[in-house]
Amino acid sequence: MMYFEQRMYERAIVEFDGVITIASDRLYQTLLAISYLGKANSLALMNNNKAGLEFCYKAMDVAIKIEDRLTIADVYRVIAIIEKNYKHYDLAEKYLNISLRLNDEIKNRLNTAETSYEFGLLYKESGNNKEKDDWLKKALKYYEEIKAVQKVNHISGLLSPA
Repeated sequence: MMYFEQRMYERAIVEFDGVITIASDRLYQTLLAISYLGKANSLALMNNNKAGLEFCYKAMDVAIKIEDRLTIADVYRVIAIIEKNYKHYDLAEKYLNISLRLNDEIKNRLNTAETSYEFGLLYKESGNNKEKDDWLKKALKYYEEIKAVQKVNHISGLLSPA
């Protein structure tokens, strides 16, 4: 995850592959689902959409078996990133709405903020600056509360000038 957060996606994938091997061998299902998801997210952010989707489905299969709603919500968020990469904005919006609803149900504020951020990026790319700013402000509020300076600076830079 450290490599992922540093946007060193190729290195993150190598590490996720190692964890996937260990988690598969030892039947650590929670770790397996999270690792599949991490790899899917890395692949999506590298625009390797086909492989990213494949690992989303693997993560979803495991998450459903172990009833891990948090991972299921995050899988929908990553699928939305992939759909946005394909310029399927309506589908991306649909998957983000599912992710947001699930995160609201389980009251996971971090994942709600991440999904709000992705809504902002979606609307930025599709040219809807009003919605972009609204969603980015929602994400920004959470990141300010937890004092995530790097995220705050990044999101602040994405907001349209007032």
